[in-house]
Amino acid sequence: MEKYDVEAPETDFSIVIGEGLLVESTYAYEDWNAPERHATTGISIIDRDGEPYIYQPFEDLTLEINCPAVDLDLTAYFADDDADQLSYSIDYNTQDINLQLDGDALWINCQQDWSGQTEVTVIASDGVDSCSDTFLITVESTPTNDDDIPPSATNLLSNYPNPFNPTTTIIYSLNQDGPVEITIYDLRGRMVRKLVESMQPAGVHEVIWDGKDLSGKEASSGVYFYRMTSAGHSFVRKMIMMK
Repeated sequence: MEKYDVEAPETDFSIVIGEGLLVESTYAYEDWNAPERHATTGISIIDRDGEPYIYQPFEDLTLEINCPAVDLDLTAYFADDDADQLSYSIDYNTQDINLQLDGDALWINCQQDWSGQTEVTVIASDGVDSCSDTFLITVESTPTNDDDIPPSATNLLSNYPNPFNPTTTIIYSLNQDGPVEITIYDLRGRMVRKLVESMQPAGVHEVIWDGKDLSGKEASSGVYFYRMTSAGHSFVRKMIMMK
């Protein structure tokens, strides 16, 4: 919330706040008979004219019992044009799966003796307006022979460590053979480095980013996004380099 105090003369006056602002005003008047003869009004801008929206729709997830916890970076799915800080809430219809919100991250934990499906709705709010998106989580029984059965879902997992300096490892899974691209971008959407661009077999893979750009120079500290595309799937996650 932004607050402004303005002073005005005794005569009538108007204040132009600007288009697209929701304004909440309070007024405190001084005694016009006082020597200073002035009035003060306090203006609080509670929101700009911009609603949260879905930047990238969620994809349905298929997980296995006792798989490692999965976290989704919600800033990759929701955005707000006027840069309001978004808060999140979730709604789902079973207690047999553990979902937890930690700031901008949604953690999904399947380490329970349960298999089935549940719909999850994530709501993003800027304090005035909100939007939501729903996706399906399917939890399957653990295969009897993990070596012979590929992962049940194509997915991009969180890098570790995160934050990192200077290297970090990115893990991803493919449920079928196919082309894979993993590219790193900065906050302005400029490509920093392409880590993977090849045909790869089904399975779990990992790639290490050494913190350098295309020219071999060390990247600066800050927030970066890494994007994976494969066989019609697209995932985006955020990572932070701290030096």
